[in-house]
Amino acid sequence: MTIVDATRSPSSADTLPAAASATLAAYALVSIGSSLHGDVLLVLGVPLTTAGFALACLVARRGDRCSAPWPLGRLTMLLSALAAVGLVTPALDDSVRWFTVATRIFFAAAIVLVAVFEGARGAGRRRVTMALAIAAVALQFAACFGVHVTVDLWSWTETAARALLRGIHPYTVRAPDLQHGGFDFGSTPTVYPYMPLTVIAAAPWVAWLGDYRFGVACCLPITIALMRRGGRALDVDATFIDVATLALVLHPFGTSITATGYMEPLLVTAASAFVFFAATVPRGSAEATAFLLLPALKQYAIAPVLLYAAFRGRARTIAVGVAAALASVAPLLLWRWRPTLDGMLYFVRAPLAFRTDSDSLAAVFFAITRIETPRAVAVVAQAVAAAAAYRTLRDRGLDGLLLASAISLLASFLVAPQAFTNYYYFGGALLLLSSLAAARAPVAA
Repeated sequence: MTIVDATRSPSSADTLPAAASATLAAYALVSIGSSLHGDVLLVLGVPLTTAGFALACLVARRGDRCSAPWPLGRLTMLLSALAAVGLVTPALDDSVRWFTVATRIFFAAAIVLVAVFEGARGAGRRRVTMALAIAAVALQFAACFGVHVTVDLWSWTETAARALLRGIHPYTVRAPDLQHGGFDFGSTPTVYPYMPLTVIAAAPWVAWLGDYRFGVACCLPITIALMRRGGRALDVDATFIDVATLALVLHPFGTSITATGYMEPLLVTAASAFVFFAATVPRGSAEATAFLLLPALKQYAIAPVLLYAAFRGRARTIAVGVAAALASVAPLLLWRWRPTLDGMLYFVRAPLAFRTDSDSLAAVFFAITRIETPRAVAVVAQAVAAAAAYRTLRDRGLDGLLLASAISLLASFLVAPQAFTNYYYFGGALLLLSSLAAARAPVAA
């Protein structure tokens, strides 16, 4: 649905930079594909996710040689598609009815408001954007009340955070099985399998409000503020900033990410902080710290750190960033190093079952051949994709770094024996941030 005034002539607000728009389109494909589950996952979800990855690779290769600027209507169609998928996505298990209804109303209203956005002008577009952003943030916090989560991720994080608050080493406790063996998550952790910084970030919210998901919910408003301020500092057109904001808040599974207790929103906030600092105090210690905290939050974010050193490396600022990352690990290592390492390296050392419900080409390959892809393939794919992306994008600056990081992670996820929406949520966010950086005005570049 498009609302336009046929009497007005096209303006810069009705067309947007080609490379930036194509990168945002890649984000939309990845977000839609990774939000599809059930019977359509392998036949539709994985192909769409792969198409988003392929489009990102095409943008990396063609760069400024991309076609003419995109009309705004083409991007609002993608925003409407994001909202439509969110509207029909099945509710999470154990969701209360009022929360499911509120989510449906949000996405239904978004489809209408995206059409209003296209037909409006500057102030009108900002009002639509802010209305949807505020509603999305409200849903994030409502999810903490509207979904009774029982997955192992939430149980482990909550248990580890409570142990830390009681003065017990968080890697020496065992979380209860809230599913009572009713679901196979591909592994049975014997220790908290995530990074110390996630426990440290979760603990205050457990102490204050009894559930760390409230802290995860805070990530969306902070990310929105950082993205928008970073975009303005880069002199990005206001319309594109609004479109990028809408693309973030209309992620079909965004609220479910928080409701389930996934920690990827913390990574998205850190990456947004990096963009903000890179735009305001470029190549300083603040941007290095924000970016190098990524692997301190999730173990899989290795190639992006190496790419940062190659793209924007300064020995002093990298040292500061590394020191900040190590500082998040050192206290628990000094407290009891063995269980801490056991947890941090759990996904490397422990046997993990192949997940046939993964959003990956590996799952498609298994469905056809019954052959399981080894875990090492994902590691190799991340390294190879990072090297190839760097070779292509090394002269592209900020947007090149973000795009190369996204490509390296998406390549890894697409061949991994376990890959799910939360992984692609972060990989897609890197694409979105890259599109924002690529849309900067030529003078700022």
